Amino acid sequence: MRFWTALTSSVAEMQTLSGDKVTFAASLVVKAVAARGLPTRLYMDNAKIYRSPQLARIAASIGILIVHTPPYQPEGRGKIERFFRSVREQFLASLDPKVLLSLEQLNERFWHWLDTVYHRHEHSALQTTPLLRWQRDIEQVRQLPPATDLRRLFFHRVDRLVRRDSTFLLHGQFFEAPPHLAGQRIEVRFDPLDQAHVEIYHGGQLAGAARLVDAVVNGRTYR
Repeated sequence: MRFWTALTSSVAEMQTLSGDKVTFAASLVVKAVAARGLPTRLYMDNAKIYRSPQLARIAASIGILIVHTPPYQPEGRGKIERFFRSVREQFLASLDPKVLLSLEQLNERFWHWLDTVYHRHEHSALQTTPLLRWQRDIEQVRQLPPATDLRRLFFHRVDRLVRRDSTFLLHGQFFEAPPHLAGQRIEVRFDPLDQAHVEIYHGGQLAGAARLVDAVVNGRTYR
């Protein structure tokens, strides 16, 4: 289990997660943006996960610049370390160690603590609460257009070369692209948690949905 966190000014978004680190780190960025708006910069640690090409593409697609902390300079992470301290001393200390919670239950309790305690408690450095500090500059906060599909912001994006038979390989499986894209380089976008729907982009434009190749049917078809 890991705690992932995102800070917008002094307002935090955080969640307990398990599984693929890059996938969930990217999903938390999207959730933070949906809740608090688009930051100009995303200040992140130097760890390998935070230098993920997928995370960089997602940030670039919504106009966020990723800035990494200088190596071996822990003072640059003071704000996030102070937040972790609050989580340990207030939230985690309030949990009953004898009661086993699911990730969903833990997240529910954490979000309640974050919204009702952390965001509404005055911070000495701010001389106000994080929520009021964020609301003070609400007019300057960039928001996503109302019609934005947040799920698609989370899609992973990889480049692929379409073979002469109009197929391409993605995570060990062959998918079929529109015939006119044979021999072309495409960008494939997909939800890493659900690859049932795979989208194909060519020249920055949606070219259609990819279809998983049926090995049995494909074996009977002459190409």
